[in-house]
Amino acid sequence: MIKKTLIALGRPIYRTGKLVIERIRTLYVDSRLRGNDKIKKRKLITKNIIFPIKTKPDSNKLLYISLTLLMLSASGVGWWFIREIVADLPNVNEIYNPPKMSTKIYDRSGNLLYKFYKDEDRSWVFLEKIPDYLIKATLAIEDKEFYQHRGLSVKGIALAIWHNINNGADSLRGGSTITQQLVKNVFLSGEKTWKRKIKEAILSLMVEKKLNKEEILERYFNQVAYGGETYGGGNKIFRERSR
Repeated sequence: MIKKTLIALGRPIYRTGKLVIERIRTLYVDSRLRGNDKIKKRKLITKNIIFPIKTKPDSNKLLYISLTLLMLSASGVGWWFIREIVADLPNVNEIYNPPKMSTKIYDRSGNLLYKFYKDEDRSWVFLEKIPDYLIKATLAIEDKEFYQHRGLSVKGIALAIWHNINNGADSLRGGSTITQQLVKNVFLSGEKTWKRKIKEAILSLMVEKKLNKEEILERYFNQVAYGGETYGGGNKIFRERSR
């Protein structure tokens, strides 16, 4: 009974896939032709020059079963992805909201009298006031391809995977870009799970569409910790340069 059901479901999947490929092939041939050369088009399609299709007889039950199982697996993965990842994604527009800032009290001459903060000593510093050597050093250490990628570094991920395979769990290396580190600090926790990494990757791509590189860098320097309770303008280097 199960086998018959799988075959019955697989047959229309196969036929639909065949029609889609035929349509793609026809559109591709159309794009290669100039004018209305129907004879040439007919020859190209007949000879299967573009996207040749090897049809299977209807009696090929194994093909139908395989297609059904493949579609069921893809549907299961898609359902899990929507429920566990997409439905639980933070609002990416929160990237525009500033983090917690230190409260400062000045006298009438503009001299700082008191500063209050909880957990994070932070004052926002614009990118143009951040030392150039600090920016270059950060890029060199954290993300050399920052201006080339769009949120994710394929090379960095590949190198991290290779390193982790060769060195085991005792020497794990990430492949996170500066955008990913910013996303993790703003939206996510530090848990080391695949679920969190997938969310991080998706949010990084979304942030790169909303902010330019300079805006991402400015937020990175102001929202990523630089030791202890020091964040952004709480850093002595930032304060000296912004005077």
